[in-house]
Amino acid sequence: MTKAEYIIFKKSNSFTIVYEYYLENFNSDKHKPFLSFNNFFTYISIWTRTHMIDLNLIFEKVCDKYDKKYNIIKLLDNQGVLISYL
Repeated sequence: MTKAEYIIFKKSNSFTIVYEYYLENFNSDKHKPFLSFNNFFTYISIWTRTHMIDLNLIFEKVCDKYDKKYNIIKLLDNQGVLISYL
């Protein structure tokens, strides 16, 4: 995922970001089987409910990692409302 793609996904709060993180960190020696987009979200939805973890928290943590990786800057107006990501 490129920085431009990440910004597009982030603007729409797309959970595709979490799947992209999975793709980038998938290790076939440790993880089996490789999951498609739909299977991944089915699995992670069940896993988070079973372990009582908020899926939104996972999304936020993954976004934090990408924000740092891509040096994302938030452009805010005078009232602190988000205008855009740079």
